Amino acid sequence: MSAVVRALEIFSQAVECDAATREAYLDAACGDDAALRTQVEHMLHADACDGAFLEQPLIAAESDRRGERVGAYRLDALIGSGGMGSVYRAARADGAFDKPVAIKLLAFDVGDLRARFAREQRILGHLNHPNIATLLDVGKDARGAPFLVMEFIDGLPITDYAREHALDVRAKIALFLPILDAAQSAHSQLIVHRDIKPGNVLVDAQGVVKLLDFGIAKLLGDNLVGAAATRTGLGPLTPEYASPEQVRGAPVGTPSDIYSLGMLLYELVTGARAYSIGDTSPSGIERTVCDTEPLRPSTRFARGKRSGSARDLDAILLKALAKSPMQRYASCAEFSADLRRWLHGESVVAREPMAHERLLRYVRRHRFGVSVAAAASLALLAGLAVALWQAQLAREHARIANVERDRARRANKFLTDTLGAANPSDMGRKATVLDVLARARKLADKELTGDPETAATTQLVLSQTYRALADFTTARDCAIAALQAAERGGDPVLAIDARHDLAAAQFNLGDLKSAAQNATAARTAALAQGTAQQRGNTAVLLGQLASENGDTQAAFDWFDHALVELPPDDVKNRAAALNNYGVALHVKGDDVAALAKYREAIALAAGAHMDSDPVAITQYGNFAAALRANGKLDEAVDVLTGKVLPKQIELLGENSADVVWTLSNLATIEYERKNPAAMLDYAQRGYLAAEHLADADEWKALGFKKYGLSLIRAHRAQEAVPILERALALSRQGLPEGHYDIGSLESWLGLARSMTGDRTGGEALARGAYARLLAKYGEKNESTRIAKKNLDAIAALPVP
Repeated sequence: MSAVVRALEIFSQAVECDAATREAYLDAACGDDAALRTQVEHMLHADACDGAFLEQPLIAAESDRRGERVGAYRLDALIGSGGMGSVYRAARADGAFDKPVAIKLLAFDVGDLRARFAREQRILGHLNHPNIATLLDVGKDARGAPFLVMEFIDGLPITDYAREHALDVRAKIALFLPILDAAQSAHSQLIVHRDIKPGNVLVDAQGVVKLLDFGIAKLLGDNLVGAAATRTGLGPLTPEYASPEQVRGAPVGTPSDIYSLGMLLYELVTGARAYSIGDTSPSGIERTVCDTEPLRPSTRFARGKRSGSARDLDAILLKALAKSPMQRYASCAEFSADLRRWLHGESVVAREPMAHERLLRYVRRHRFGVSVAAAASLALLAGLAVALWQAQLAREHARIANVERDRARRANKFLTDTLGAANPSDMGRKATVLDVLARARKLADKELTGDPETAATTQLVLSQTYRALADFTTARDCAIAALQAAERGGDPVLAIDARHDLAAAQFNLGDLKSAAQNATAARTAALAQGTAQQRGNTAVLLGQLASENGDTQAAFDWFDHALVELPPDDVKNRAAALNNYGVALHVKGDDVAALAKYREAIALAAGAHMDSDPVAITQYGNFAAALRANGKLDEAVDVLTGKVLPKQIELLGENSADVVWTLSNLATIEYERKNPAAMLDYAQRGYLAAEHLADADEWKALGFKKYGLSLIRAHRAQEAVPILERALALSRQGLPEGHYDIGSLESWLGLARSMTGDRTGGEALARGAYARLLAKYGEKNESTRIAKKNLDAIAALPVP
């Protein structure tokens, strides 16, 4: 270890000591090494001097080597230099080709720097991306010191390029996106750059942007001596772009690069840094970086009232710059996806809109025939009423169509008048979609008692909306109210819809017996006096029930009936039928055929611009599951991150059960893709979201379990133990004794305990879980097979 690194290590401890204990610590740490003691004291003095530290180099500058021959190259001009080495523009001395290159040389050929240099060479060898400067060659100079030959980028720092070309905000973001792609490529190789700043992001004359200088990059899991232990605030970094965890000396992962990228984008967009560092002592840097909140970017480049677009861009940048790594984007890919949404005018994941904004965007995407003169928070409900009317107009019998049209108009007027008259502020600034729906239910019960047809139509709209929001209990109650109102009004056709929706809600709640009774009754009535759409919808629901009960052939027959009966222009329900056909095929084990059905459903929905419909989101989730089952992991991740997760967050919020489910699936797929960093990121996000769920929610235990498994796979079993213990306690409370989820959790917890020192207790727990799973589910069951693997892993552990 070099003297400089040793001095830095001692300093990092001494600076935390108070005056009373510092001398004693220095005596013990430095011993008789007077030079080492002097160097540490010099650092301590520099730290105490306001603004003086960064101006005092620890190492003398290297001599200029222009004109020198290094291997087959001639050094022509010094490009830059730093603590690790210098970079020269060079050319082949033998004239083999005349294209300039960049050559990086060591400042001093000493052990620690040589090790870092070798690591940079190894890292660059992993990278192959059009927006990352390419490693061309390696060699040793006449002194035996190593050097790297890099692609020469004749360009400007990205901030200078944007300023000289007077780029607007959209053009700046478009210029920045390839760097996120480059960083994502590095992260996928478990490489963290750790020094992203304008000088390391160059743009050439053709407008091609390149990320360079991986001199202080880190391979995750590569514990280079001295690299992790050094106080990062004094180590090789650029304070203005360093993350809070870097300056604290905490472990650094991919979220640190995301923070630095956020700092770079903030400066690129606004023309100013997020904050300035006045006190450049290490402790001063730490206070500034860790405690200073940046101004909203839009306050620096826009005046007057900020638009929704500006607020969204604020949210994106501030999410990337969150002080906690857990609150930032989970990956550069997600950061990039949100910026692309912003460019396309779509809702961004970083900013959950207020209820009325969320509903308004929903309506605009679906192009419902909705008047936005009503309060925006009612747009979805009004839109659903109009959509219901439009569907009813397709009924064969003209008299029924006219009656239903008038009724839907009355329902639409009720929703608009009673809810639209109320300003969202009357319900409080934090009013949610569910608050708006609850108000609708209350007013419907009170004001529509004398108009049963309008009451039934309104309750149906509410039931369908609650189902879309996964509140199946309330959806069932609204469907019951709709059925009662339809029967009071003597309208058999409307009663078919109400009974169908009641059966659907009961199916979602797991009450299969009641669901089957109501679905069969609805089917009988639809055949007698219903519409083609009603006949098709009841067939789809009966097919779902058959599939759930394990009768896949009956399910296929019902879905075939549905696709014959549903009108050709009823895209939404035909897509639902195809999706459920795919589910039944998956249950049967025919994943190839299931994937084909899912593709049909997705293509149909996309062709009708229904991609963001709540039903379509579910279809995309099933599609991703089928892609995974067919080994198409990359495509599955693209679907979940592009089509499912952002829409779930927009509609249901970041802490919903659906979001936990999707994040848990992403963690599993990233593990299968051998991408441990992304696996852990998604699993942790799912765990944090699951914390907000009720203990009785089955997805809470799932979120905890997935994070615990991911921690074990990331060799962090000690952290996994308490999380898996909580998951097991929740599962034991909510699941019947002997359920396979309980056995699975016991198996994983046994493995985690065994890995952390409790070999006897852990193995006993895992062995008991395996025996119970084997006896109840058999050796071919997936949970049984995994439990056996866990037992084998415990047996392979070294004996203490």
